[in-house]
Amino acid sequence: MSHPSQENSSVPLREAAAAEARDALMKGRGADELVRVRGLVKHFPVEGSDDVVRAVDGVTFEILSGETLGLVGESGCGKSTVGRCLLRLIEPTAGEIEFEGRDVRALSKSELRSLRREMQIIFQDPYASLNPRMKVRDIVGEPLVIHGLKSKEEKRARVAELLKRVGLDPEYMNRYPHEFSGGQRQRIGIARALASFTRDRFILTRRRCSLLFRFLTRSASVTA
Repeated sequence: MSHPSQENSSVPLREAAAAEARDALMKGRGADELVRVRGLVKHFPVEGSDDVVRAVDGVTFEILSGETLGLVGESGCGKSTVGRCLLRLIEPTAGEIEFEGRDVRALSKSELRSLRREMQIIFQDPYASLNPRMKVRDIVGEPLVIHGLKSKEEKRARVAELLKRVGLDPEYMNRYPHEFSGGQRQRIGIARALASFTRDRFILTRRRCSLLFRFLTRSASVTA
């Protein structure tokens, strides 16, 4: 059995080896660093107290273009909180977040809105994340409307293209979510996430989504 001090002393060596391997990977396949996170912290205040819940405390990682990073841990350990901080769905307490060299925390609301054309999320529950009152064409096409990307005719053509891309018949765009199975709803969620992309960039998923990897090219993704 190795002594604890020996195990601790080997940590920097492992980190150095990992960094060297990543550098070789970047050079070998021409991959760019897409996301860089340094010392990410998120604390939630406890109502009626000076205490805080330390949901995330000092998380650091990088993601290359075309790479998938999985955050693994028990329920409630802060995986989803990290993801929400990356997209600034919630504001981090401290730390640095960069996307293609841009400081995400320093972006204005309008700049962040523009950036979200390249950073999207696929929600864990395909039943709760789709509006039951909206037809599929409106659900998938909503990001196009928000970002002002398409006319009505172009929107319909883009929705049809996305549905086909995720393995659904384009004629399904006139149906409501309750008419689909759980797996089909997950595909609709993927199509919605891809809708605003002019190129595949960055996808955040709440759990491993094997379907997603079939529909991406050189995107990076985080599974939290």
